[in-house]
Amino acid sequence: MNHFLVLLISALYGVLLGNYLTTAYHRIPLAKPINGISKNKGLKPHCATCKHELKYWEYFPVLSWIFSKQQCNYCGAQVDKMYTMLEVSMMLISVSLFILMGMNLQYVFITLFMATVLLLIALYISHHRFYFKSVCFVLISAVIYIVIGSYGFT
Repeated sequence: MNHFLVLLISALYGVLLGNYLTTAYHRIPLAKPINGISKNKGLKPHCATCKHELKYWEYFPVLSWIFSKQQCNYCGAQVDKMYTMLEVSMMLISVSLFILMGMNLQYVFITLFMATVLLLIALYISHHRFYFKSVCFVLISAVIYIVIGSYGFT
């Protein structure tokens, strides 16, 4: 496969992970569910101020930042800059790890792990605390990685 295409896929993977991190970043401190797929559970992406449901092109902070100047298209409220920083940082992490490791299971796992660590850092910077479930996820992920690695699956 073309190296540029795989690099582009790793960038997209990072942006999508970063996009999910923005949802978790907003909802974890508010104790809201972080899944938005089910109609019965979770919440669809929405403005934190006016609660207006976002259109699909507004889901991505980087695109929203470009097209709506970091504000809600409905109420004009400023969008938290951490959303864009999470998305761009995760894209850069994903591309860097791809360059270092190539596309394999270890790359996928370490990118997910780094996404969780990035989320913990962002939550700590903004709220000055760690969230128990997020810390547990990082620790459990590390143990799983060590166990899987010891059997040669990575």
